[in-house]
Amino acid sequence: MSVVLKNRHLEVTVRPECGGRIDQITDLARAKEWLWHPPEYDPDAARPVTEAASFDACWQGGFEEMFPNDAACTVDGRALPDHGETWSAVWDSKLDAPHRLALTLECRTVPVRLEKLLVLEPDAPVLHLRYRMTNLGASPVPCMLKLHPALAIEEGDEIDLPDCTVEAVAIEFSRLIGREGKTRWPDGRTADGGTVRLDRTRPADSGLREFVYCSALEEGRCGVRNARTGSRLSFAFDRAAFPFVWVFQSYGGFNGHYVLMLEPCTSKPYDLREVIARDTAFWLGRDTMRTLDLSLHVD
Repeated sequence: MSVVLKNRHLEVTVRPECGGRIDQITDLARAKEWLWHPPEYDPDAARPVTEAASFDACWQGGFEEMFPNDAACTVDGRALPDHGETWSAVWDSKLDAPHRLALTLECRTVPVRLEKLLVLEPDAPVLHLRYRMTNLGASPVPCMLKLHPALAIEEGDEIDLPDCTVEAVAIEFSRLIGREGKTRWPDGRTADGGTVRLDRTRPADSGLREFVYCSALEEGRCGVRNARTGSRLSFAFDRAAFPFVWVFQSYGGFNGHYVLMLEPCTSKPYDLREVIARDTAFWLGRDTMRTLDLSLHVD
């Protein structure tokens, strides 16, 4: 059953039973829905999926979180499912004020209580998000938290990031970048050594796709500006909390989807075992609680 937070600027629909995801963010002034869903998605028929499900095979869109991992793997003897466990879980929820929704999940794969607080400002197009993670176990827990908002796009939209370093997640997946190595946003390197810009959305029938890690961000922000309305959705965050932004672009090139993902993340790369080896894991010490904050703006 969905829960709605609403002011005169935004309507935010949340589905606690479907991974606690934000199902839609609607700009009421422009009648624009910012979150993407596959064409066959029916919100009235949306149901939870099993923890063992393949994420890509049953992706319903919206704005989810990936925790405590991304790629399926085994860490410290714990089998961690594809894209983590939170997106397929049923969250407890409490609407404790007209503009304030608290969600809680007792994780099963790691001894962690994850709390998500959503606060819509009473008279501004701003949604605040707070993530609180508490280690309930006897040992430190390595993990990662990645935001996973599927953004509805149109051709020519501008992808807005500060000055930062860009590198392909997997060069064999890329169809814009053609060479390994790091560049500066918004440029990527083509196979012949030329430059390709990554900051404009492509046509839906182009069959293109790209997936990059952005790091060494000059500012803690990322966003997209809609070419048709001039409106923008953006995230603001502390770079110490979210030092990376993963940018996933599919212009028909991934399962036929036309979608943009801007993913503030605590860590990289996508395999938690390598995250630990590279010392970018988000560690929860024994009996420790950690809190991460960010805000979402529509203007």
